[in-house]
Amino acid sequence: MQVPTLVPFVRRMLLIAVALVGCFSTRSASASSLTGTWILDPARSDEVAAWRNLELVVATDGESVTLTRNLGWGRRRFSDSVTVTPGSGTAVQPLPWWADIRHIGVYAVDNAERTVEAAYLDDGRTLRTESRFMVETQQGVAPMRITTEFRLWPDGDRLTMIEIRSSRPTPITYAFVRKP
Repeated sequence: MQVPTLVPFVRRMLLIAVALVGCFSTRSASASSLTGTWILDPARSDEVAAWRNLELVVATDGESVTLTRNLGWGRRRFSDSVTVTPGSGTAVQPLPWWADIRHIGVYAVDNAERTVEAAYLDDGRTLRTESRFMVETQQGVAPMRITTEFRLWPDGDRLTMIEIRSSRPTPITYAFVRKP
């Protein structure tokens, strides 16, 4: 009768222990994990078009989340913010200027308001927002709907923003790294 050695058993237990430590050492998947300042990684992002630089700031205050985009190209700078409370229904906020595709002549209508809804998905690792507002183009006034997902990577230091606009057939993907 062969006596089992302890080496394979000990090796297996060590591997399980290392795996468990790795699971518990990652950031928790909470809403606060999204907070911070995020810098665009242009090499892994779709073209920002009208802007050369994009910084995203995510701040929380209780249940509310404020998303601020700081855009820039040369000396031109623009910031816009939206505050949402995920899971609480629709918020209506003024939209004085929509900077995303101004370079092709699409603007928010005068005195525009945007309705915004938000929800957490994936145990808090994803924040999804949906905005609706009216835009003015050369062809006239039209509704715009933008669904955006802010997806936190498991390492907690990378964020992917996927934006789907009702005006285009393909999504826009932005990759961000957490600002130290």
